[in-house]
Amino acid sequence: ITQDEISKLQKAMKQKQFRDHIDEYTREVSDPAHRQEYLDYLAQIEAKGEMPEGQQLLRCQPGLCVKTSIGFKTGQKQKCFINIVHTDRLDDMQLIKAESGEGQ
Repeated sequence: ITQDEISKLQKAMKQKQFRDHIDEYTREVSDPAHRQEYLDYLAQIEAKGEMPEGQQLLRCQPGLCVKTSIGFKTGQKQKCFINIVHTDRLDDMQLIKAESGEGQ
């Protein structure tokens, strides 16, 4: 996640309408009844071959959660949680040095 993306997210979180949408989404996906409905829908479109071209449905297995922090130029730090999952349908991650030499 880039500093720009973090700034955009922070700006969005200050808007009540955005927070309300996030709250509604969180409640919906946390409800077991809605989760099963969502999983059934995904299974249905996968079985009918209705997945968008070039896309496939990944059924990931839980892995672990990494807790870290993001440091801002202002000196402020913010906690960040990264959920890591795994699936046999993807190749292992590889780090490739950027051509500019400024990242991977």
